[in-house]
Amino acid sequence: MKTYTDKRFKYLYIIPAAAFAVSLVLCLTVLPDRIPTSFADGEPVSYSTKFITLPAAALPALLLFLFSVFPSVDSEGREVPRSASYNASCLVVYLIALGWFLLLLLRALGVPVNIGGLVSLLSGVLLIVLSRSVIRVRFGEKGAAVRLKWITDAAAWEKTQRTASVCFLVSGIANLLSSVVTFALSLSDAVPAAVLALTLLASGLIIIFASYKAASR
Repeated sequence: MKTYTDKRFKYLYIIPAAAFAVSLVLCLTVLPDRIPTSFADGEPVSYSTKFITLPAAALPALLLFLFSVFPSVDSEGREVPRSASYNASCLVVYLIALGWFLLLLLRALGVPVNIGGLVSLLSGVLLIVLSRSVIRVRFGEKGAAVRLKWITDAAAWEKTQRTASVCFLVSGIANLLSSVVTFALSLSDAVPAAVLALTLLASGLIIIFASYKAASR
């Protein structure tokens, strides 16, 4: 079967498969018949059957499959080649679905979950993915990249994307470390939230300054 995403994505099916197997074992052994699925002020407000963890575990694989087998076409029905940005977008959606399953399973097991730490973890992964994506988009191409109104030539474009790539990578690593420390020390949600806000603000200012300086030469 022809696929339209990075061929290495086939290895990503291993994680949902393992998650499904673990969920099935837990459903048959330790999970209560009904598990909390939504919360308000830290307290459960609705419940569902424990077997909801099974489709939740399979969802990342299903999304990845759909992204892979459906081609992208233009208004005249002609196939449009997929870009690195498309692969990055697929990976982000996959990670969000995987994160939702993990949160659901931990809540079902009664494990206290630091939402701020989890958001910081997913944000870190997203920023690292973006750091690889922006550097691959060339001037005049479509895709996920930093676009500012004063960028009018290839040199300024490349400088902007190189700077953005470094900033996103550093910010991503900082947020990953923040999530690890938050989980390890049981810190408040405010800590990873502050790290995320500061890294995004610093990245934005550095990118704008470097881009404007490159475009003014």
